[in-house]
Amino acid sequence: MAAQKKKAQNDYGAQSITILEGLEAVRKRPGMYIGSTGERGLHHLIWEVVDNAVDEAMAGYASTVDVKILEDGGVQVTDDGRGIPVAMHASGVPTVDVVMTQLHAGGKFDSDAYAVSGGLHGVGVSVVNALSTRLEVEISRDGHEWSQFYDHSVPGTLKQGDATKKTGTTVRFWADPDVFETTEYNFETVARRLQEMAFLNKGLTINLTDERVAQNEVVDEVVSDVAEAPKTAEEQVAESVAPHKVKHRTFHYPGGLVTTSSTSTAPRIRSTPASWTSPARAPATKWRSRCNGTPATPSRYTPSPTPSTPMRAAPTRKGSAVR
Repeated sequence: MAAQKKKAQNDYGAQSITILEGLEAVRKRPGMYIGSTGERGLHHLIWEVVDNAVDEAMAGYASTVDVKILEDGGVQVTDDGRGIPVAMHASGVPTVDVVMTQLHAGGKFDSDAYAVSGGLHGVGVSVVNALSTRLEVEISRDGHEWSQFYDHSVPGTLKQGDATKKTGTTVRFWADPDVFETTEYNFETVARRLQEMAFLNKGLTINLTDERVAQNEVVDEVVSDVAEAPKTAEEQVAESVAPHKVKHRTFHYPGGLVTTSSTSTAPRIRSTPASWTSPARAPATKWRSRCNGTPATPSRYTPSPTPSTPMRAAPTRKGSAVR
């Protein structure tokens, strides 16, 4: 045993130090970046891409985010924001490649680009790229459409397409089955997360579509405090002949956090939740909060609560940083 320990010590030297370049570190230790390689980590890929889209809405440049679970198991996220920059970066490659292939690269470090954002460290979408077999990005910006793809994180050639007056970004990715224990997304898990994000971003519309549903299964619902426009006779006939093959939900809350009181199933102490908006330290930023207690207060507190096991006695609360 002593001889083996001595040999191990002797083997530890300069040659033992490995430098992981680019996104290699993410593939080597994915749990460090997304929490796990199970279902939780898989869904985290969606959260990272959606967070970027919602950041555009928080900055006042986007109003709609479309999320699709594709029939082949991929995920597509589209927003109508400014579009990822495509101009040549100071590093000598297109800026979109920097964003997609370099850790800690993004616009969240610059308060001029994002006064408020959900992401702070610039590791989000590059981590998604690192853990996908393929990632595609389509951008409408600077008067043209642009497209780029990444095969196991390796970039292709950025292509300029047709002229357009639109702006926005579409990211499409396929999680690597060699990394994850499962690549099957749970529709309800995604729906709950997107609904929360819609609550926290007043007026934002988030559409969720699942194209994996069997042909005869029809689910089409709008979760909103605004009535859906009635369907025309022609639309009703078209649906009866060719029913939808997908699940679809729309989340849109003009009232923001206040709307949560109308969707909560728990009995409430107050008919109207207490809410307020107060200035925060960051320039041009406010903090909006909403609290509402419930009459069923447990007699004992949960010791050492964690984010996943909060004390039940605490009042129900939600908050968001808004511009």
